Amino acid sequence: MRIQSSMLRGGVVLWILLTTVSCNQHRAINVEDGKLQKQDLEIGVYLDPQKPTDCKVTYPLANVRRLADTVKWTSLDGNKYTVYFPAGVDGTPFDNDKYDDGVQTASPKVPAGKIYRYEIQLAGKKCKDAKDPYDDPGLSIKN
Repeated sequence: MRIQSSMLRGGVVLWILLTTVSCNQHRAINVEDGKLQKQDLEIGVYLDPQKPTDCKVTYPLANVRRLADTVKWTSLDGNKYTVYFPAGVDGTPFDNDKYDDGVQTASPKVPAGKIYRYEIQLAGKKCKDAKDPYDDPGLSIKN
């Protein structure tokens, strides 16, 4: 009984560690003087080679710290994309709801604990919809 309990606890700890590592593997942590430093996250956008009417991103769900981190979406294939946070879906965690290719956001000022889904447009047409709650992309705002 004791062995099973230890194995269960060990399995739970391992699951938490793996989940934490996989969710935060998108960037290196910069620690200076014991404090986590501001990070500039760059998310690549490109057309899906299997379905050229759909867009993909390099980090489908990215963790962004409020009041600290910034985000920039950059085209990986030379197209000019626009990222849009629709008001009717989740709204925007930033000052603006629309960002053109290569434009840096400010740090989010909204409370932590929510995922903000966004759509991607190419030449004014949606190539990634924000309305599907089980589909990426999105930004998870953290403290």
